[in-house]
Amino acid sequence: ECLGGLLKPGMQIIHAVWASPDEIKAMAGNGCVVSMSPYTELRIGFGMPLAGDMLAAGIPVGLSVDTVALSGDANMFAIMKAIQNVENGRALDEFRMPARRVLEMATIGGARSMGLADRIGSLVPGKRADIIMVDTRAVNLAVVTEPAHLIVEAAQPANVDTVIVDGKFLDPSAPESLVYAVNGSTKTLVSALRATSSATEMGFGELKSRSARVPSSSTVVVPHDAETRRSSGSA
Repeated sequence: ECLGGLLKPGMQIIHAVWASPDEIKAMAGNGCVVSMSPYTELRIGFGMPLAGDMLAAGIPVGLSVDTVALSGDANMFAIMKAIQNVENGRALDEFRMPARRVLEMATIGGARSMGLADRIGSLVPGKRADIIMVDTRAVNLAVVTEPAHLIVEAAQPANVDTVIVDGKFLDPSAPESLVYAVNGSTKTLVSALRATSSATEMGFGELKSRSARVPSSSTVVVPHDAETRRSSGSA
């Protein structure tokens, strides 16, 4: 009852690892969202992430890096794998948390948890074109199977071949840029180390040339949530 007077629609609850069944019900009933950062929750002894419980209650869940002082790095690939492994371990079920559901939490789920689902998180007309392409020729990605499974369980930051933020190509290997995966989407945060650098922006002609060089073995990471399927007809 006390929680019911505090919670509001769209309120983002961080971690929520100690939430009781009644508290989870209260969060769901009041339209709250949850952000989880499994590495920090495990490292400092907060407890086990309750992703499965939240999702079962209908609560939108997003994944977070939190702070690199605790998580060690800003590796969203590792965070996806961690949340899947933790949930499968809690459930004693290898298939409890499907890779596609994890990918949704890292993309459209995170966008919903931040109230930005109308702008980012999935590839539909009218949203920002935030895309990464993963080179599947790397040894750690062989043999290519189901894309979501590959991205969640095998991919690493080094496998990212192409980064597009709001329709603009960025160079993930450029020394003047640090590229991080950001909570909530395949969106990337590029921090310029040299104020004079403008290498991350390309003209239209260069963009077309760059597109032609993308290897045919690249995988385009597309969050296939219900919204995406309605707009694009994707399966």
